[in-house]
Amino acid sequence: MNIEVRSKGIPVDKDVPHFVKCRSYLAFTGLEDQIGLVSVFVSRTGAAGGGSEIRCMALVRLHGQREVVIEGAHANLYVAIHQTLDEAGWATAKTLMRRQSGLIQQQLALIESQIAQFETAAPPLTDRAA
Repeated sequence: MNIEVRSKGIPVDKDVPHFVKCRSYLAFTGLEDQIGLVSVFVSRTGAAGGGSEIRCMALVRLHGQREVVIEGAHANLYVAIHQTLDEAGWATAKTLMRRQSGLIQQQLALIESQIAQFETAAPPLTDRAA
């Protein structure tokens, strides 16, 4: 699982990439081998009333699948990253569970069709002892 941090309009010190890496490993525990890339983008947005928030977007690229994208915003950079990565962890797990459920349904349908073919092609067994 590769992790990258990008920013626009916000000075990012060396602590932010370390924080993103730690939060990513916590958010994606057990899913690391199914994730190719986690990109975190942070930028400053102008909020209504003249204040500004920090917008955080997490893009999670899964192996052999589409991407999961989650956005969040908060006045504090670290809170914005924490909340966004936490939500991205849940969304990624749900996406992978749906995929796994679909694969299981496909396998069950294949097994049922093979059983049906076997039952129609196999001659009935007779009891020779009787």
